[in-house]
Amino acid sequence: GGDVVALCGRDLAKTRSIAERDQIARATTSVRELCELVDVVAVAGPDSLHVEHVTEALDAGCHVMCEKPLARTGAESAALAERAERSGLVCATNFAYRNLGAMDAIQRYASARDQARWLDVSVRNQFGGMEGINNLRSGEIMGLSADFGGASHIVDCAIWLMGGEPIWVQSTMMGRPSHTLGIHIGMSGGGVIALTHYTSQEPGIEGRWRVVGGDWEARVTGGYVPPTGGWKVGPASVLKGGNWEEIAAPTEPMEGEPEPWFLANAKNAAALIAKVNDEVDSRYNLASFKDGAIVQCVFDAAMESERSGRRVQL
Repeated sequence: GGDVVALCGRDLAKTRSIAERDQIARATTSVRELCELVDVVAVAGPDSLHVEHVTEALDAGCHVMCEKPLARTGAESAALAERAERSGLVCATNFAYRNLGAMDAIQRYASARDQARWLDVSVRNQFGGMEGINNLRSGEIMGLSADFGGASHIVDCAIWLMGGEPIWVQSTMMGRPSHTLGIHIGMSGGGVIALTHYTSQEPGIEGRWRVVGGDWEARVTGGYVPPTGGWKVGPASVLKGGNWEEIAAPTEPMEGEPEPWFLANAKNAAALIAKVNDEVDSRYNLASFKDGAIVQCVFDAAMESERSGRRVQL
């Protein structure tokens, strides 16, 4: 439903020829020029270009939604977070798990009760790690992506569900580049996250989550189901009086309805625009650049833990 008003490429002649063919008014090789045409920028290029493109957008005075991971390292991500805060612009990291209905329901339930003590999440992912599937122990831990096969979404959502900030990390990372991760994260409130993310030959993605508090427990399952062409998530349930009670209905692809993963990303975009317009909308859960930096700092610590074989303080 949008109008394409400009095209940016690396080769000006080629970019101009495509723009003329598709009746696009402007062709350029300058990302900065592209940013100066708009108010809000979605950065969705390769991880290695996030820092450059986010910086260009901020320099042009644009609000920014950056695809995860925010940058390749914790230091790069923290620098972007600081730059964004100084700018006064609205900047967000696109962590869509937060806006899946079942996850939102569990977070709201948990945040209204005593501190969560334990979060256990296990995710099987067909898409994570083909880059290093046959090389388990030699070479670089990180490959072309700083996302470790899709694990940054999971780390962010787990920290968000627990509340507080991570203070230590201990990990085992298999694959070079790593694709199968076992990470324990100690939280400032005393709770612990136990996260397993592993590459599988089975099609799709499947995750199982449990969050345990002093006198409560919550659970949800979900993931990408290839035969349906989309995500099926939930129901979300909590344990009350020895019985499981549903607090959020399941969602799955339905004819005529938005696909759940698309809808979660659309909510992120809507949340960013609402904040740009100084509107507060409690229906949405927007992750900041700081949240994106925290995730990459956890991965930095996880790599250090894998190399040293010990717990790493953050």
